[in-house]
Amino acid sequence: MSNIETYYTILNVLPDSDGSVIRGAYKALAKKYHPDTYKGDKKFANEMMQKINMAYQVLNDPIKRQAYDIEIECVNKTKSKEKKQTNKNNADENWEYATQFYPDLVSIADNLLIINKNLSDTFKSEVLKQKAFSYILANRLAIELQNDFLIRNFGQDSIAQQLGLSYLKKGNKVAALELNKALVFFGSEASTKTIEQIISQYGDPRNIKCNDNDSLAIGVFLVFIYVIILIVAGISLS
Repeated sequence: MSNIETYYTILNVLPDSDGSVIRGAYKALAKKYHPDTYKGDKKFANEMMQKINMAYQVLNDPIKRQAYDIEIECVNKTKSKEKKQTNKNNADENWEYATQFYPDLVSIADNLLIINKNLSDTFKSEVLKQKAFSYILANRLAIELQNDFLIRNFGQDSIAQQLGLSYLKKGNKVAALELNKALVFFGSEASTKTIEQIISQYGDPRNIKCNDNDSLAIGVFLVFIYVIILIVAGISLS
């Protein structure tokens, strides 16, 4: 039950109580707090009877009770949103304060943000909760959370995990979601065929193709190695 006083808490019944329970609770409370029989403060008894009567008038009438339940639900939703917003603001302030002393936390959180916003938010929350502020502890936590995220979304197959991770890092959420959907639908036993099909449709972001600059650098490096070999060989012959 909520700490907020409602007609249900006044009658000390649950929100899903039926009419007979409500009537029984009303009779018991009316007998207890009736000013003519109550042995305590008469003013308090009168105030209690006013509350009890008002609660009973509403909860004993199906139409009034339905309208009241809707009103209570709206109030609870509003309070829940306000509480979440307050908690979020407090968490944001705490995170900013932590990053003033441990700036490396920002880059770790940003790397997780590329993968998934909830993953990054969870990391921030756990860092504050566990006080894992140092780079070693924070990085270890980030790896654990990322691995758990990959297992939950792409299963135990490491190839599927890396493919899904690559899609997310490249910003191709559609491909990552399609991979997740296919793996869930067909199961881990068909992961190889599933991966092949997804790659044929969305490409393989894990492929690293060398551009012209990369090729030039590799060529220069090979020539350098070749020259070193010739020099060493000449020294050996002499």
